[in-house]
This record gives sequence, C-alpha cells and structure tokens, in this order.
Amino acid sequence: MSRIKFPLQGKMVDESGDTKWSKQNWLMMKVKIYDIDKKKYKVEYKKSKSTFYQKFWIEGSGFGAEYRFELLNNKWYLVYALDQNL
Repeated sequence: MSRIKFPLQGKMVDESGDTKWSKQNWLMMKVKIYDIDKKKYKVEYKKSKSTFYQKFWIEGSGFGAEYRFELLNNKWYLVYALDQNL
C-alpha cells in the first residue's frame, strides 16, 4: 500500500451506494491486468510516459473496475480507482 496515494480518488459502487476509498476498506488487486482472463472479461489498458490506465469489466453485468497510475519521482503510484459491482 506504500504506492497508493491516499486519499485515493474514485470510489466503490455497489447496490448499497457509493463508498470513498480509505486504507481500511482498500482491497488489493491480486491479478495483473495482463493476466486477466480475456474470455470472461473485457480488458483495456493504455500507457504513456507518465500514466497507466487499466479497465476490465464483464459486458452487460454492472461489474467493472478502472485504475489510473501516475509516475511520480520515478515510481508508479495508484491515484484513482473505481470499483463497480451493481
């Protein structure tokens, strides 16, 4: 969690509503975007010199996630996360 910039932009969205991220409710993503099962999930990612954006979702399900990383002092930090499960 040392590479996550809290307070983290974005939120968790589920049937009970929206929740802002905190260190206490943060869940670490355990699968690299390159290793996600592309038969089950749609996957999109873009990289520039100073940003990395990744998104994955299940078409028509209400489930998906987006993450944005920024290069700060030659290290990648997570600066935005949206986790949706409706």
